[in-house]
Amino acid sequence: MAVMPSAIIISVTLLFITDQVATSPSINPVEAVTKSALEPGLVYDFGKGNTQWYNLVTKQSQDEPPFEKYQDAEGQLYYKDPKTGEATWDAPVELAWKRHDSELYPGYSFWHNEVSGESTWEVPEDAAWQPFEKGFYYNEVSGESIVGPPPYVTLHDDENEKPYYVDTKTQEVMWELPEAYSWVPVNDTESNKTYFFNPRTNASQWEKPAEIGWTHRSIVKYFWWNTITHQSTRARPAAAGYDDGQGSKFYVGKDGESSWEAPHPWVELKNEEGLTYYVNKETREAVWETPEDMAWVMIHEEL
Repeated sequence: MAVMPSAIIISVTLLFITDQVATSPSINPVEAVTKSALEPGLVYDFGKGNTQWYNLVTKQSQDEPPFEKYQDAEGQLYYKDPKTGEATWDAPVELAWKRHDSELYPGYSFWHNEVSGESTWEVPEDAAWQPFEKGFYYNEVSGESIVGPPPYVTLHDDENEKPYYVDTKTQEVMWELPEAYSWVPVNDTESNKTYFFNPRTNASQWEKPAEIGWTHRSIVKYFWWNTITHQSTRARPAAAGYDDGQGSKFYVGKDGESSWEAPHPWVELKNEEGLTYYVNKETREAVWETPEDMAWVMIHEEL
């Protein structure tokens, strides 16, 4: 699970503005607020339905952004409140916060609202919204992918300073995971390999259990990995092709033209027993191992 960052805020705010010029509050910032590196949240877009907004001050989360920014046909910006649907040409006061470096106290920064004229050392709630990618969950053992969370998620109880667990289907909260999910990795000192031990059942095994194989992955951040050559690249290899959604692949050349013809001579076939093998159309060579040109896989980065 992605851990949300936190900010320690001490609520002391002094305000004064001169001729709408951003002026830092006069109180010593060491007494007012811990140094913050927070920036306004309307920066990233991970795709519709894949973005969640989290407020670093209030600890609230929501699927809709606090405000949406658009451009009309002439390139002029306007703003829309996603809750009310109200649109305006003027930047809402909630989006008018900007951070400035303090000349009076080098190394510290303050916040100034260009609409209301307010200044404060404290990070404003309206400026504390940050977008986070929802992503998806992938099981490294079973190969299963799901959009929602895995069966159990781990959270932290600040008061008791210990983790607790939530059953994502029943919403049951518990201090201990069920036996099937209680596996922990252990290093074997003799072989220097990792095995897995279940303290609830005293069972151990070399293979990673599928119950703990869930990883949180990004939808938009990925790279390509060749399982034979161990090469990696951000750009999609031409030989990887594109799925057409019906079990076939098409390929795009350097000229931008698409074709059903692969840029390599290998084709994948199955024998009478259903086993996969590969044939080179030019040399008629047949092999069981995946050829280098067909060994590219997309790896989604962990969140």
